[in-house]
Amino acid sequence: MTETVAATVAVVGGGYGGIAAATALDDVADVVLIEPRDAFVHNVAALRGLVDPGWTDRLFFPYDRLLKRGRVLRDRATRVDAAGITLGSGQRITADYIILATGSSYPPGIELGTTAVPSVERQIRRLNGRRWCQRSVSSVLRTSVGFGG
Repeated sequence: MTETVAATVAVVGGGYGGIAAATALDDVADVVLIEPRDAFVHNVAALRGLVDPGWTDRLFFPYDRLLKRGRVLRDRATRVDAAGITLGSGQRITADYIILATGSSYPPGIELGTTAVPSVERQIRRLNGRRWCQRSVSSVLRTSVGFGG
């Protein structure tokens, strides 16, 4: 009897695309998500967090609860080649498939200048105290042009 081994898929980047790819493949592959942050920051919702303090905690989704089978490595990819990925720590990840989902550097709905979750949360709470924006937001439409759509 031959045992089948699941393919290893390395996903570089834990943004919207990386999360979608990693969770879609989690049941059928050995997924390794490479992301330096400890939580996904739902940046589009940050505008609502500015006007509704109760919303701020809903902006963060910890990566440690994202995958059922796969694993998340908190590190940065420094080199990618056909055989795998070299991380900032020096660790080497070999993979059968590599998905590059590193996102873009487009400015978000609001520029917070950091990706560290505690810093983002402090910044939003600090900005919430300002009344320079509308007290309630019924809808926000954000579009971009280019590869990110």
